Amino acid sequence: MLRRAYFMAFFWLLPVLISCSNPLGNNTAIQTNYLYQTPKVSLNNACGGNPTSFNLSSASTTTEVGAAAAGHAGDFWNATNQGNVANFTLSNILNVSSLPIPTTIQLSNLPGVWGLSTNGVGDAMYQIFRYSWGGNSDIYINNIQQGTYDIYLYGTGGGGSNFQLIYNGVPQSTRSTDSNAATSSGLATWVNGEQYVVFANFTVVACGDTLQIHITPNSVEPEFNGLQFVAH
Repeated sequence: MLRRAYFMAFFWLLPVLISCSNPLGNNTAIQTNYLYQTPKVSLNNACGGNPTSFNLSSASTTTEVGAAAAGHAGDFWNATNQGNVANFTLSNILNVSSLPIPTTIQLSNLPGVWGLSTNGVGDAMYQIFRYSWGGNSDIYINNIQQGTYDIYLYGTGGGGSNFQLIYNGVPQSTRSTDSNAATSSGLATWVNGEQYVVFANFTVVACGDTLQIHITPNSVEPEFNGLQFVAH
């Protein structure tokens, strides 16, 4: 009887011993004390590389080439390729050298498209602005190559904009363009705080991080003419 008891005990333990000796095997029906965790895979592996500068005009098409308040002669500008659409995402972004980068840009609640009556700097990007038909607006930028940037945001239409950076859900500082659009748009030179604002030395720690630009009206509605990310 004792020998039979040993045999029966061994018989019942045998599948567990086999499973424990091969915790990565195909026997998934038997529960053991081993916990196998599937390695986490980053969804943003494509966004590696050195920081690179890129520009965006709010216009559906743009003739903008070269510098605005920042940049160099010959710099490429992306366009939204959208008319009166409130929410859309731009992929296939090119950097200032016209080379593809993994960055995507999502615009939220910016359906209006209009032009300035006065454009003192004579800049094609600055001529067109997008705006909200009600409520605040946001721009989400993903897969930015990690590094340090100067971020230029242009916002003049009817009454200027307040731009707040939100990095990985954490609010950062806010900067505003002039609420008197007639004054700012009539200037013959670029002036920080008039046609645009700049967030200098902003560091993107990891390429999977998200940068949100929250836009509220300075006096009329949220307005957005364009942006520049100038890499250090």
